[in-house]
Parts: sequence; structure tokens; C-alpha cells
Amino acid sequence: MFIGIMRRSANNKDWLSPIEYECTLLQQSDTLTCNEMKSSHERLLNELICFKEKCDDNEKLLVSVLNIFS
Repeated sequence: MFIGIMRRSANNKDWLSPIEYECTLLQQSDTLTCNEMKSSHERLLNELICFKEKCDDNEKLLVSVLNIFS
């Protein structure tokens, strides 16, 4: 099982604070949860790269939101 953890998105309407985190199940057993496909090393690597890009984009958004409020 692979679980991705990132700060809660600033776009989320329930977002209260930048220190709240959300978990995303990326893989369970040998199946990727995003597309229900059997996992291979290449597919898992691609999913991890996509998740990292989402985390990076989310961090940039959170920084810009925090700069507005400070």
C-alpha cells in the first residue's frame, strides 16, 4: 500500500489552516487507485511523479495565499 500525504489544498472549501494534511491512497495491493490498473514499476513511478507535482503546485498555492494574509 502506498499513501501520499500533503498539506490540505487551499482550494478546498473546508480548508482551515496550512498545517492540516490530507492522505491520498495511491496504490492498494497491486492496483493503482487512480485508474484501477494493475501496478507496474513504471506506472507506480508515473503516479508518484504526478503526486509530487500536485504537492509542489499545492505548496506554491499555499505560499501565495499565506503571503496575501500576512
